[in-house]
Amino acid sequence: MPVELSPAKPLVPPHLFDTNPSYFIYAGLVFTPLTTPYLTEYGEDWYNTAPRKLFIQAAFGRKTVPDQEVVILSHVLSHEVRAMALSDEQHHMA
Repeated sequence: MPVELSPAKPLVPPHLFDTNPSYFIYAGLVFTPLTTPYLTEYGEDWYNTAPRKLFIQAAFGRKTVPDQEVVILSHVLSHEVRAMALSDEQHHMA
């Protein structure tokens, strides 16, 4: 019985060659796929300084479906929709 072997596909891409990082902005929230280059922004010792859950996905995560990826909230920008929601929450808390 022939068995076809192929390398495991990492869940978190180790490199981004010839592609720009992708992102999605909604109401000032910036979402982006997790990549190893993103994690290296935590410094030379990123495997110890990056959030542990993100490191585990990068080191051990494997795709179970072709387009699977880890998406993170990378930044929070000023946005009037968010500002209104925050002022609404503050109003209800008082």
